[in-house]
Amino acid sequence: MKKTGKKTEFITRALMTVLTAILIALFLWIMVLVGKIQGTARVVNYAGLVRGGTQRMIKLEDAGYPQDKMIETIRS
Repeated sequence: MKKTGKKTEFITRALMTVLTAILIALFLWIMVLVGKIQGTARVVNYAGLVRGGTQRMIKLEDAGYPQDKMIETIRS
């Protein structure tokens, strides 16, 4: 009976070690994917800022307020 208990304990510990290693690998893989997504999100954010700034600039220009400084900001 004691041999069976030790064998079961060994198998359980080995399985826990393998599953822990898999969990760590998945965590690192997810971190890499999040890094890639953040790069894409940054580009989308900049595009949104340019779009919003352009709309505001056109609205102010149409209202008769020159926006030369805003034009330079959006171009940069």
